[in-house]
Amino acid sequence: MLHGTSTRVEAMVEVEKAIRAGLLQLAESYAIHWPAAGRNDAGERNLSLHVALGLREAGFITLAEPNFPRNTEAGVELIGLQPGAGVLAVVECKRLFSGEQAAALLADAARLEAFVLSDEFGPPPQVRHRVGVLLASTFLANFATWWVEAAGGAPPGVPATEPWEDLVAIVGSDACWGCLPLDRKHGYYGLYVVWPLP
Repeated sequence: MLHGTSTRVEAMVEVEKAIRAGLLQLAESYAIHWPAAGRNDAGERNLSLHVALGLREAGFITLAEPNFPRNTEAGVELIGLQPGAGVLAVVECKRLFSGEQAAALLADAARLEAFVLSDEFGPPPQVRHRVGVLLASTFLANFATWWVEAAGGAPPGVPATEPWEDLVAIVGSDACWGCLPLDRKHGYYGLYVVWPLP
């Protein structure tokens, strides 16, 4: 559990550990039952649900689909907040199987960077460290390999015109990239990137 004097790096490490714990719980669930028909992707909510559980176990409070202040049309998928430590994790999830989803991840990353807690019904908790988290799931091993290497450029078999390099540039060099197998039988991977938000 983090405390009020935790550093930005400690906050990122704690969030990453919680994300990995949630993904491991999701892998356990998939080992018991695959929720989709055939080789269709399992829904994004499986990612957000299990990552929320991982954040809760790490001492965060979690809220789904919070809005931007005074804007009911814009929000993010999930937040995790440790008020005592002043850490806010802001999360978006996607299924990743094409350049179109990569473009959607770019928009998600920009939305995570812009997100602030609402002050509409009183002052929000003080936040010292903001951490962005993009989660994705994919059947494509070449996407998973590219993701973990965080090498920039397009993964094998994807046109170089797709916005992959932009994603690497947005999250920056302090980002922690990771991949866990979610379902070995189906060749399904959980991908994440955790980075400090401004």
